[in-house]
Amino acid sequence: MYILDVIPLTLIPRTLPQILSYFYDTSLPFGAVVEVPLNRRKIQAIVIGSDTLKNRKLDFKKNVDFELKNITKVVSPIPLVAKWQVRLASYIASNYYAPLGISLKTILPPWWGKKKYLRLSLSPRVAAKLRSWFNSDNNNKENPIE
Repeated sequence: MYILDVIPLTLIPRTLPQILSYFYDTSLPFGAVVEVPLNRRKIQAIVIGSDTLKNRKLDFKKNVDFELKNITKVVSPIPLVAKWQVRLASYIASNYYAPLGISLKTILPPWWGKKKYLRLSLSPRVAAKLRSWFNSDNNNKENPIE
């Protein structure tokens, strides 16, 4: 049994936790898309972490006063969201005091949730530039693609 940390793609007030935890049978990679129950709705969410129940059992026994729910279904076990997209959404959420799920939903392309959506691969040169730009402190505000 695994505990998956997810970012629901819906409005959650900033005063509440933006990253939620759920149970699932197997581990899923960063960026996988799942459907989770939130109150009475089923909402898509992005997996950002996965850990075994054994590793986090003590933390949950001491610090948590609620029960974890199971993930309803896995929409895509293949990562559809990259780390740089989550990092950009986190930056937007912290600078503009916006909910993390809405920030992430905003930066995803309009066709993202469609069935025929394919994640395009970047050339190694552009991917390396983007990676170094997002990993730096961004003191220089130059365009990473140029």
